[in-house]
Amino acid sequence: MTDNNNSTADLTLACLALRFFLGFQLFLSGVDKFLTNGHFAGMAAYKLNMTRIAEGIAGGCFLPLWMTKPYAFTLPWLLLLSGIAIILGIKNRIGLALGAAIYTSLGIGLILVREDIYILGIYLGLTAAALCLNKYNRFALLKD
Repeated sequence: MTDNNNSTADLTLACLALRFFLGFQLFLSGVDKFLTNGHFAGMAAYKLNMTRIAEGIAGGCFLPLWMTKPYAFTLPWLLLLSGIAIILGIKNRIGLALGAAIYTSLGIGLILVREDIYILGIYLGLTAAALCLNKYNRFALLKD
């Protein structure tokens, strides 16, 4: 005989652990785009870092700079937005879906420039697991 309360509590804790891990990973990845040498440098660092990323993508594959620049300059804001939404539990399904889309797009970008994508695959799998556990998300500010 199983105890449904304990199994539900375990699933709730698993959902919460994934939420915090993925949310902080996304949020801190977004914050990283505003850093220079490990220090917050604001919009100047953002512009420099995103230009460098856009040029790196364009230089490493067939995509032109005019296509990679809008992606690169939008990416930090999407990372911050999805990370905050997931951490706080604001429409978690949407935040996790956005996170999955980000991981997928970054994975495609890394494939195009012939880099390893294993860690992004792991993050995408964890995001899928969090989406599956979302119905056990009891600790949210604004539920789906």
